[in-house]
Amino acid sequence: MKKIILFTFLAIIGGSLRAQLLTVRETSKNATDTLSFKDVPIVDINGSLSVQIKKGDLLLKIPQVAQSDPQRTARLKALLFILQSEQELLRQLSIPAAMGKPDLVQLKSFSTLMIEFLGRVQQYPSIRQDVNKLAIEFGAKYRDNSLDKSAFPNAQTYVIKNLSKITDTLITGLQSSAGASNVSIQLKAFLNTKKENAIKVHVENFDNYSAGEYYEVPRWVTSFSQSDIQQYNQMADVSATLNTMLNSKLSDIVKGLADSVKSYQCFNELLTSVQTQAATISGQANADVSTFVQTSEQNLKDLVSALQAIKNPGNVTGLNGLQVFNQTVNNLLTVASNFKASVTALRQQVNQQVINADPALRSINSQFDNCTQLLQKDIQTATAVYNTVTGLFKPFQNTASQVQQVTGAAFDLTINKLPEFGYIDLKTTGQRENGDELEIKLIYRTSDDIAQNKPGTTLRLVDIELQQINFYSETNIGVILARPFNNSADVKLSRQFQFAPAGSLLLKFGSRKSRLWNSLSPGIGFNVSTPDFNLDGSPDVSYGGVITLFRNVLSAGLSYNTKTSSPFWFFGLSLPFATLGLPIGNVQTTK
Repeated sequence: MKKIILFTFLAIIGGSLRAQLLTVRETSKNATDTLSFKDVPIVDINGSLSVQIKKGDLLLKIPQVAQSDPQRTARLKALLFILQSEQELLRQLSIPAAMGKPDLVQLKSFSTLMIEFLGRVQQYPSIRQDVNKLAIEFGAKYRDNSLDKSAFPNAQTYVIKNLSKITDTLITGLQSSAGASNVSIQLKAFLNTKKENAIKVHVENFDNYSAGEYYEVPRWVTSFSQSDIQQYNQMADVSATLNTMLNSKLSDIVKGLADSVKSYQCFNELLTSVQTQAATISGQANADVSTFVQTSEQNLKDLVSALQAIKNPGNVTGLNGLQVFNQTVNNLLTVASNFKASVTALRQQVNQQVINADPALRSINSQFDNCTQLLQKDIQTATAVYNTVTGLFKPFQNTASQVQQVTGAAFDLTINKLPEFGYIDLKTTGQRENGDELEIKLIYRTSDDIAQNKPGTTLRLVDIELQQINFYSETNIGVILARPFNNSADVKLSRQFQFAPAGSLLLKFGSRKSRLWNSLSPGIGFNVSTPDFNLDGSPDVSYGGVITLFRNVLSAGLSYNTKTSSPFWFFGLSLPFATLGLPIGNVQTTK
């Protein structure tokens, strides 16, 4: 008996518990692993997840519940703190005693867990009394054989399981309280990829979202897909334009556009005419004519300013040449479009007979027609040049039409109606790549939040990295900069380097534990490219080896041009082109 009672009086300083609120498990073919959120966990990109909400910790996090019954809440908080290692303790207590030499590692682990458990008990006198009573109760039942010894083989198991039962009773009472009944819970999941953010993901039992596109990321890729071939053709166009730009600088292209803008002088003269005649016309004409002249003057000022920026782009602090070009052309196209629409609407409001009766108005009206025709040609020229330059980066652009349209809504669930588990099948979340992340949010909403359609309060947010695990292969399509080792008679390059489209088949290894390794993402493989070293206009097929780093951002290798019989080395650099100021960026949807 003394030994049983002594069971409750060991002491140790216990650590504090940070409630996780969510338990996420990954189910694979061989096992189910509970994820640790000390760092961003890594799961198989084609895996399945189960999500469990810890109701006890959830109740403690919601102010309305804690305030409704402070005494019961305090007791629940203490028990959850004490029982934080309950499952592992019960598992180790159920292991039969080893015959012969004991397992010292297992004994050390059990001893540490038990000492920490008893140390936490010591911090709460009322629960320490409960533990004493349960220990004595176990002894009495054990002696008179009124105990199921298979379920309770020892005093520790009896105490822990009964403390857990008390905890369940407290949770049941609190989740039926007035504070809990006025609160609803949502569990949401989103997929964040390199192309799109906040793609809604179906969580079974917690929403009625339609499942996304079914897509299983292949482990072994042995050939180039039709999509790869299409992208390769795009890279060929990119390479051709880049090679052209090597021979004629970007500044030459911008200057050519400036020289081609013919409507600037016309509109500048028209603006002068309108400003000269504005006072006279406004004083003699009716209200519609006055509005037409005054508004036209402002529209003309905006348009002339946009055209002048094309003619003389100048330098803008903090922006490079591409950014300035992008800004000025975009601004011109926007202003020109608004100008045409505004002037057309204004002219429709003015009586044509009034315009024809006034020589000044008649002259201005005629100038409008002439300048507008020139403007239309300038818009076509600017658009063509703009598309030529920004077309270099076309394969990397994303549009709103690419966003997966997921229908449905997340459920608002009361705490006592929460499902035991939510399930996520990553294969039904659409197109994914290594390094993409799954985001899971636990939210509570009050009745006022629901009535006012507010998003509620996020209680817990976890990020999970998606990654192919162990060895896998993939393709990579891009542009390389190739340099022959020597200029033979067949190599007729005027510059040392030439851009060329390239495709690679790569072997890689994905880690379940190291995010650094996955970010480095080293790969090695076979490369095929089509430079044009003899400048005859037809591609030269070349084969070689390649290594890549940083998810294929950096690549380098050696290759052999089969047409010119010349070896060459190459490197590739793929950057997020949005940093250049081009209209390229991730698509985002509202969460």
